Amino acid sequence: MPFQDYTLKDKNSETPFEDTSAQELVHDAFLELKKYDVDKLSGALKQWFQYWANLDFDEDTDTIILDADNLLDESKWNSEEKKMISTDVKRIEDYKATLEQAIEDKAITAAISFLKDGLSPEQVAKGLELSLDLVKQLQEENGLKHA
Repeated sequence: MPFQDYTLKDKNSETPFEDTSAQELVHDAFLELKKYDVDKLSGALKQWFQYWANLDFDEDTDTIILDADNLLDESKWNSEEKKMISTDVKRIEDYKATLEQAIEDKAITAAISFLKDGLSPEQVAKGLELSLDLVKQLQEENGLKHA
């Protein structure tokens, strides 16, 4: 089935989570474009499916769909749009770097804890997917010896 519909609900009562105006907080619908037969559609609906599935348009295309398609063409962006996109890309890259650093910090904290608990550097390196050299360095820096 190409269409799936999901609502976020309380696991005990099966009641959808709602805001103060009784609107569902999360209601997602997914359409698997590769499973949907676009040829059974016509008009603007077909064109939108072609747009989202990254297919060539086979009819006179509505201008709003052409405008949407042009938004994806980087060569047609003005300087304000390019700046906005580059700012957003930088924000995402910064977020990823921060997340990666947090994961690395957590792994280092865990490695030190496991070394203190008596695990060998080899076990810690393998279990946390860290380099053996790093684990041995942490062992040395923290004055830990394996029994």
